[in-house]
Formats: sequence, C-alpha cells, structure tokens
Amino acid sequence: MFNLGHLLVDAGRGEEAEVFYRRAVETGHTGAMFNLGNLLRQAGREEEAEDFYRRAVEAGDTDAMCNLGSLMRQAGREEESEGLYRRAVEAGH
Repeated sequence: MFNLGHLLVDAGRGEEAEVFYRRAVETGHTGAMFNLGNLLRQAGREEEAEDFYRRAVEAGDTDAMCNLGSLMRQAGREEESEGLYRRAVEAGH
C-alpha cells in the first residue's frame, strides 16, 4: 500500500495515492503517515496534514518532527515549532 502510494505520487496521481497511504496508515505504517502529511500539505490541507504528521511524530519519525515544526512556524506557532525542532535534534536528526 505504501509503495503503491509512493508510485502514484510520482506519477502525479495524488488522489489515488491518498487512498493507499490512508490504508497503510491504518496498519500503523509510519512512512505512510509522513507521506500522507506531505501530500495533504501540498494540497493546501494543512489541518489534515498536521494530524498525520503528529501521528508520525508520536511514532518517533524525526522527519515528521521537522515538517510539523515547519507547518507550526508557518501557522505562527513559533514555540511549538521550536519544541519540535529541538525534539528532532535530540533524536539525532
């Protein structure tokens, strides 16, 4: 599901990719959480992206920590952004 989602994104078929990423998220796939967050953010669906980034962050994904930090900074939530960046640094990112 994850790999098919990735392939579909690369082919410019984001709507289809979303379906497979969501299915992979249901199985607990952290990479799908992160990639779905990216896909939703690129589509301007920041609130939904935040949810999936947060799921990946809770699973320990440092890239998600950075992307969520960026999203929070964009939203003017500087303190939360800094905390996420620091958490990523502490985890070795």
